[in-house]
Amino acid sequence: MAELPELETLRRELEKESVGKRFKVPEVTGAKLTKRNGNKKVFQQRLEGAKVKSVDRRGPYLVGNLDNGELLLLHLGEKGYLEKVAPRSTAPKGTVLTLAFTQGGQIRLVDPGGTAQAFVAASDNLAEEAPELAAIGLEAGSAERVSSVLQRAEVAFARREAVAAISESLQGMERIRQIVASLRSVARRDQAGEPVQAVALAEVIESVVRTAAHDLKSASARVEIREPCLVLGHRGELVDVVLNLVVNAIQAREEHRPNQVSVELRRDGQTAVIRVADTGKGISASHMKRLFEPFFTTKGPGEGTGLGLSLARNIVLAHGGSIDVQTEAGAGTTFTVRLPIQEPEAGVTSVARGTSRSGKAG
Repeated sequence: MAELPELETLRRELEKESVGKRFKVPEVTGAKLTKRNGNKKVFQQRLEGAKVKSVDRRGPYLVGNLDNGELLLLHLGEKGYLEKVAPRSTAPKGTVLTLAFTQGGQIRLVDPGGTAQAFVAASDNLAEEAPELAAIGLEAGSAERVSSVLQRAEVAFARREAVAAISESLQGMERIRQIVASLRSVARRDQAGEPVQAVALAEVIESVVRTAAHDLKSASARVEIREPCLVLGHRGELVDVVLNLVVNAIQAREEHRPNQVSVELRRDGQTAVIRVADTGKGISASHMKRLFEPFFTTKGPGEGTGLGLSLARNIVLAHGGSIDVQTEAGAGTTFTVRLPIQEPEAGVTSVARGTSRSGKAG
């Protein structure tokens, strides 16, 4: 039987001489050669007219993949070999199969030992027709075809675009994650057991200032806490509200024009007033109509979820307050949040003390 290196050479030669060609009626002269198909007539009928698409190797078998969904399987036996037939050449002794093509050319299977096999099997029924081959993977020829496929223009384009497509998909997934996180933020705090309590708004603002210190300093921000105010609610939610307004104010800057941000806390009777203002680009009239609409954003793709102001408004309303906005194109925007004040009890008086502060951030 041919060794693997020799068998691979034969596979390459067979592939070179047969791929793209159609079989004529094969000439079978070996008595036992086609017994796997029952008789040579069945073998001839299944092979006639079929076109060779490729040639692979499965273990000791050479496998021709045909365009009719069938496989031509050749086992060379102990001493068999293939040869290209020269015009008008005499068949050597031991010739058991001659494969001729409609486009011209012939290949002989010569088997002096009489142990070669040739049969046709359906590719989707290999386990039944040739069970010993069903578990053997393609060993050779596949790598070459894969390499050839990878060089095709459409595949090369797909490979080139794959990185960008994956990156866009990941950005989309991150946007979905942000949206889900934003939608669940309020519920998550309730589930985590964050209590409703007296919250010092001065501490809320100072927490936001620490978080956004660098950007506020760049915006020459002015933070003014005129009077300490307590409100009843969730501290984390109120931090989210103020942080969202501050970040929007910072991002409202226009190139070649300074944007100054101010954050103010004052008391107006029984109402705490938080005012966040900027001198940025302002908001257009068309955008104002949808400003608090969920998923509406004027930011670029991937830069915002469109949920910040919507959630901020819902949080403020849930705390019994209100939020409004004044804007002028090219002059800036001011958001004003009003919340009902919770008068301090004896146990929480100290929370409100020492929070008054006026000055620049940073």
